[in-house]
Amino acid sequence: MTPDKQQAELLKQTQKKYFRAVFGTAYIAHAVAIFMVAVSLILAVFVPHDGLFATASSAGMSNYHRWLYDVFVIAIIIMGPVLYILIHRQFEQGEGRQAWREYTRAHAQFKMNRFLKAEAQGKKALLDSWLSEGLVCMMIIVVLILMYSVLTPN
Repeated sequence: MTPDKQQAELLKQTQKKYFRAVFGTAYIAHAVAIFMVAVSLILAVFVPHDGLFATASSAGMSNYHRWLYDVFVIAIIIMGPVLYILIHRQFEQGEGRQAWREYTRAHAQFKMNRFLKAEAQGKKALLDSWLSEGLVCMMIIVVLILMYSVLTPN
């Protein structure tokens, strides 16, 4: 196994360890996604819905897609405080803090080794100056605005 793959595997393992320490399972993202889709499917089958938000009321969206969008938005709104409480509680106990420290260290080493390898090959990083960082931020903002304008009905 190459050193890059070893570091990637170490990073994956430390992330799983961190998720296990904070949430009790390493597969919390999969569980939340499955739950959201299942709730959307069940609601779409039994409850007709016009959408709670303007973007969920777009023409051409099926009942399932309106429910999926609304469930996703509501979950995102609720997720912030829930994550804060869970992470804060685990950090007080120490196990979460230790797992976070290991994960950030492994992530930093992985990124640094990739940067050094690219630098040794003569490649230049995308965000190597304040100008390129600003252009990337502006591009992201423009893409988000365009996505919103496409998704919002009339």
